[in-house]
Amino acid sequence: MEGDLVILKSDGFPTYHLACVVIDHHMGIRRLLRGSEWLVSTSKHLLLHQALGWQPPRFAHLPLLLNRDGSKLSKRHGDICCRRLPADALLDIITNCGSGFAENQMGRTLPEPITQFNLTRITCHSALLDPEKLPEFNRLHLRQLVSDETQRRQLVGKLQALAEEAFGSQLQDRRVLDAAYAERIILLRQGHICRLQDSVSPAHSYLWTRPAVGRAQLGAISERVDVIAKHVPGLLEGSGGNLTQDMLNGELKKLPESLEGTKHSNAMKLQRKCGNEYRRCFPDGEKVCGTAEVAVGTVVAGPALRQGQQGAWTPSEARGRNQEWAQSLRVHRCIYGATPGMP
Repeated sequence: MEGDLVILKSDGFPTYHLACVVIDHHMGIRRLLRGSEWLVSTSKHLLLHQALGWQPPRFAHLPLLLNRDGSKLSKRHGDICCRRLPADALLDIITNCGSGFAENQMGRTLPEPITQFNLTRITCHSALLDPEKLPEFNRLHLRQLVSDETQRRQLVGKLQALAEEAFGSQLQDRRVLDAAYAERIILLRQGHICRLQDSVSPAHSYLWTRPAVGRAQLGAISERVDVIAKHVPGLLEGSGGNLTQDMLNGELKKLPESLEGTKHSNAMKLQRKCGNEYRRCFPDGEKVCGTAEVAVGTVVAGPALRQGQQGAWTPSEARGRNQEWAQSLRVHRCIYGATPGMP
């Protein structure tokens, strides 16, 4: 059995029970929605209102947000940690895992749940919050921000700052920090990233920096590295510069057939490695940088390989050693897309 209600501590400060009653009264609160764990204290708060001669608010108690396993979601024990997620995305997932709405609907922003909420639709069942769904909710809200021109300009500024912070000392060409370039990246990657900072993760570094591939890395893939590296310029010379992407891909697939003891996978892997150290960037490069720019590839690797360079090379170093190879770089717009910052 519970004893008398303590409303003042020995130091003269009020307990929560008295403090919340006084605050609610002076703030003019008339409807009070709170978690169901406070249901057992409601009678005490009603008695305090009565003792003070105040009209109590109308109370409603909501089911709690719980972890997926049904345990209590605690702010103190690090159950969930959210970083750089917009408030709209957090509000959206909470309203979708709870009740009070006619139907679940992803993508709601604050005005919508306010008008759609109906207290009579609140259920008694606790809501299970799955943090693994947060990225998908955030992806949707990020796309909504991108679709708004004003919001997109703000995202561009944030992405420029993130890129400067992540790759500032590694940028060979600071034109990749231009607003137009950052905007093209946002438009291209909006359906693939969950947070804006994902665009500057190590997996997306190809969007900001040029690759540097060492001779040893290429030699580890195939002993025929020199032959493979010289193959693409030969295609250009024989075609008169009229290669289409389909024609080029077809010719590249024939290459392993002329190299005894070289697997098709190794031949293609080497050409991709020369083109960029991240294979996933190939479809993105040309979309982001446009076809006017060119990519690094086996054509650029050729002069470095011919002269037996053993260390790592960069596009500008390789091109400078043998200018005639640079004329063939346009072939690699079809193969690899573009490398940021290449003139």
